[in-house]
Amino acid sequence: GAINRAQKRFSDFVERFIRQVYQPFVRATLRYRYLTLSLSFSVLLLTIGIVGGGFISFTFLPKIEGDRVIASVQMPFGTDVRETRRVTRKLVDSAQTVLDASGGREKLSKGILADIGQSGGFQQGPGPGGASQGSHLTSVAVSLVAPSERDLTAAEFSRRWREEVGAIAGADTVDFSYSVGPSTGAPVSIELRHEQLEILRRASGELADAM
Repeated sequence: GAINRAQKRFSDFVERFIRQVYQPFVRATLRYRYLTLSLSFSVLLLTIGIVGGGFISFTFLPKIEGDRVIASVQMPFGTDVRETRRVTRKLVDSAQTVLDASGGREKLSKGILADIGQSGGFQQGPGPGGASQGSHLTSVAVSLVAPSERDLTAAEFSRRWREEVGAIAGADTVDFSYSVGPSTGAPVSIELRHEQLEILRRASGELADAM
């Protein structure tokens, strides 16, 4: 039948390839084994040189720019939530200022979300662990329209937003992110828990000094 004829043609092709190409190639490489080894080593060195010299760019787990820019602020542990709200308001107002100056918030943004008392809730892409919680934490996320609908990149918006915010008095950390893609989160993360705030403050201070 048709299936048997197709199988026979394929079998004949493989046998011809083995006889006419593969076997002569193997015999030649064995006959000139030192030349074969030298050529293989040269190709390896050439490949290493091309990649190492930057002629071929290589990025391990590349990050892809997304449509959401996130600002996360961590104040000292125990900060009053009213102070955290003030910082959040500053982040939101600064984002709106940048949007208005860059073409209009209606044209560039789909909305602004604020999350007081939590950090990591707007995390983009895969990552370990969950969100940290506390009155000293806040995050603000700006959702931009699709890249095809705007000239402003997420990276440029993040830069302008950071400049507009400026320094935040008393903040332990201020982070602006705009990338998605493979991520393992922070290289090192340490979290301390205790019922008494004063003991936590002393422990965090001693840990910071030791590190």
